[in-house]
Amino acid sequence: MSLVEKLTASGGAESPGFLNDLIVQLWPNMSVAVARTIGEIAEPMFATMLPSPLNTLRFEKINLGHVPVHISNVDVHKTENEGVKLDVDIDWDGNCDIELDGKMVPKIVS
Repeated sequence: MSLVEKLTASGGAESPGFLNDLIVQLWPNMSVAVARTIGEIAEPMFATMLPSPLNTLRFEKINLGHVPVHISNVDVHKTENEGVKLDVDIDWDGNCDIELDGKMVPKIVS
């Protein structure tokens, strides 16, 4: 068995404790980056995919809170094109604060 096969063979799901430790440390910056990315991706989709007046929805606020995501059950698989696929469970019990607003649409607050 080659090194790639050994590294990509599924040995069953495992706990990624060290990844969760990293996420806890990085969460203050990660949450800002993820919130910005959500806005940059979702708003153009609202404009092109939703009917009027929903297509005017814009994020007023995206705050993912102080509780970081938690990763569990990581399983590694080899792909057909010599890549690596990770199957992971992501749990998040965060206290987010998200506000949407648009023309002729009541403000939506989570």
